[in-house]
Amino acid sequence: MAKPDTGSQWQGGFNEGAAKAAEGMEDFANQAKDKASEFANQAKDKASQFARSAEQKMEDGRRSTADALAGSASSIRSAGESTGEAVKTFTRKTADGLDCSASYVRDKGFNDMMSDVTDVVKRNPAPALLCAAALGFLAGASMRRYR
Repeated sequence: MAKPDTGSQWQGGFNEGAAKAAEGMEDFANQAKDKASEFANQAKDKASQFARSAEQKMEDGRRSTADALAGSASSIRSAGESTGEAVKTFTRKTADGLDCSASYVRDKGFNDMMSDVTDVVKRNPAPALLCAAALGFLAGASMRRYR
């Protein structure tokens, strides 16, 4: 009577088990890849929504700033009408400057304004540094006052 070859049976079972394990790991890897892709798409969508919301808020702020500048120009122009000629000339120039600023803010996007600021700073670094220091000082002073 011949003995059964248990070594080859064991080896065949091992190979079958290893193949199933590899198949299971491949399925797991595919599921992980799909979940990661899904998560990345959700994150991308959320970032896009956030960017659109921030852009809309900046656009609204830009419009309201332009409207406030135009309103201030109108008020200054009206107030200067009942004064002497020297004050009237000064208020007219001030109002014209505010109107010009309102038009600039209304017509330019945020990126255009930042580009303009960058150009001015590059052309005039020392005055820009002094303005930044003065603004920092004023911001610090106002924060100290409201503590």
